[in-house]
Amino acid sequence: MKIGPVTSLQEQYNPLHRETEKFFSFLSQQPIGLLGWGSLASGFLADDFDLEKLDHNDFRRTRSAFGKRENYEKIKRIRQKLLAMSKSLQIRLASLVVAWELSHPELTAAIIGVKNPREAKDMTEGATTKLSRKVISSFEAAISEWIKPEKT
Repeated sequence: MKIGPVTSLQEQYNPLHRETEKFFSFLSQQPIGLLGWGSLASGFLADDFDLEKLDHNDFRRTRSAFGKRENYEKIKRIRQKLLAMSKSLQIRLASLVVAWELSHPELTAAIIGVKNPREAKDMTEGATTKLSRKVISSFEAAISEWIKPEKT
C-alpha cells in the first residue's frame, strides 16, 4: 500500500482453508475488496466427490493436504454433516458451501469456476441463498473438526 493503491485481493477461501480470515479485520476497515477462490476445496466439498474414484495421477491424491488419509477421513465426516444440512435446506452441498462463504461480509465476491450447466445452477443457487445465523452456526459446528478459525 506504500507503493500504490490496493483495490482487491484474491485469496483461497473455503471451509477447509480459512487462513484468509486473519485479514478480515484489516480489510473491513479498508476500501479493499476480497475475492475468494477455491470455494469447494478442489472439489472435496462438491456433492458427489469421491477421492477413490479419481484417476490415480490426479493432483488431489498426491499434492493436496486434503487427500492425505487422516485428513480425508475428517473431510468425509464433515461432508456427511454438511450433506444432511443441505438436504434439510433443499439445496445442493455446493450451494450450501458457497452460501456460507458469501455470508462473510468481508468477502466481496467469490471466484467460481464451472464445468457444466448443473455446476452453474449450483453456484447461482449458492450466491442467492441467504443463510440464517442458526444455519451458519450449525455449519461452523459441522466443520469444527477440521480446524478452528484464527482470531485476529
